[in-house]
Amino acid sequence: MEKGLLVDLGRKYWSLKELKNLILLLQEHKLTHLQLHLNENEGFALNFTDSLVSKSYSYSEIKELRAFAKQHEITLIPDFDSPGHMSHLLKSKPEFALPDTNQQAVDVTNQAAIDWLLKIIDEIIDFFQIQRFFILVAMNLLISVRLKTILICLKKHVKNMVLRQEV
Repeated sequence: MEKGLLVDLGRKYWSLKELKNLILLLQEHKLTHLQLHLNENEGFALNFTDSLVSKSYSYSEIKELRAFAKQHEITLIPDFDSPGHMSHLLKSKPEFALPDTNQQAVDVTNQAAIDWLLKIIDEIIDFFQIQRFFILVAMNLLISVRLKTILICLKKHVKNMVLRQEV
């Protein structure tokens, strides 16, 4: 039986030590999965540049966390909110914001914005070396032909993908 816990890293930074302690607690209580919610309007948990950026995780830190979780039989599940809940990421790409959303959502009618989102998703997949699970949280904005395009791209990388629709 699969049992797990979700940690919102988009809103609150947890040190690597804290995450490792949490993994030990999950193992002790016979939980099997740790879902890492990576983004919210307040922040994004990953640092794609591997430079010193506070309150985000480098590739090497995620690699270390993956190895620790595997050693303790805990499956890490990255979770990426898109096209909404993107204010923090849209600061660097305001031209990709959906009009009238206070720069909180990506304009999925813009092919360049879709390509940018897919690049972020590819980076997440690389960070986590995803084999089984990846959660893409999609708002109703995405329920269109664009969703099919994104799902086809994701299925290239992920065997079992969970898609949750926010209402």
